[in-house]
Amino acid sequence: MIKQLKDKLTEVIDLATNSLWFPPILEEGFGENEQDYEGDYFKMNDGTYLRGTLVLYREEYFELTEGGHFSISKEFFLTENGDLLKFYTFTESISCDKCKIPHFQLHRIIAEDQSLEEIELDAIVNNISVDLNHAE
Repeated sequence: MIKQLKDKLTEVIDLATNSLWFPPILEEGFGENEQDYEGDYFKMNDGTYLRGTLVLYREEYFELTEGGHFSISKEFFLTENGDLLKFYTFTESISCDKCKIPHFQLHRIIAEDQSLEEIELDAIVNNISVDLNHAE
């Protein structure tokens, strides 16, 4: 089963690198909602931005806090050169007493362990396939 999934992953990645959009990956961000962040992006050694598209999101921890929430998630990005990168992402929302709207912060780090569980591999293959269908 794993061999078949890995073969299918290679196939969809080959298609995806020529079809999908790969924006810069945010490292540190802030914003007024969870989708639109401003901030700093990951840079590679040559000074260019690390670019990728999110192919799997898994929330690992969630806690309601006074006036907001805190969460830790595992995110997998397909990079423009066809690599899969696993990140740990920390997000926090804080309710602002001054303007009465929540503010969001994001901090993303590249995971040291880049291994994939079978369920993650299956979900990534499926998600990339869906993205490819929408890109056509």
